[in-house]
Amino acid sequence: FLSIVGIASGFESDNDVPWSAPRELISQGVSNLAAGAVGSAPVSGSMSRSLVSRMTGASSQMGCIVTALLWIYMMPYMSVMSPTPK
Repeated sequence: FLSIVGIASGFESDNDVPWSAPRELISQGVSNLAAGAVGSAPVSGSMSRSLVSRMTGASSQMGCIVTALLWIYMMPYMSVMSPTPK
């Protein structure tokens, strides 16, 4: 939740877009409950992904959809990367 606060507060100050912490907390909770119900990964924000989207000029949800589709497309090729050291 702290990464979401950092992202939202930074974007709020730059764009004058109102942000509600309780609404965000509820939406994160509902999203994580839904993800847990279907066995998905936890839902969270990403500071680096948000900043890259902002730097490339993405201003709608289409940027998120394109990113998700690229991840799905690239997943078969992820085995080329080395595993994380233990």
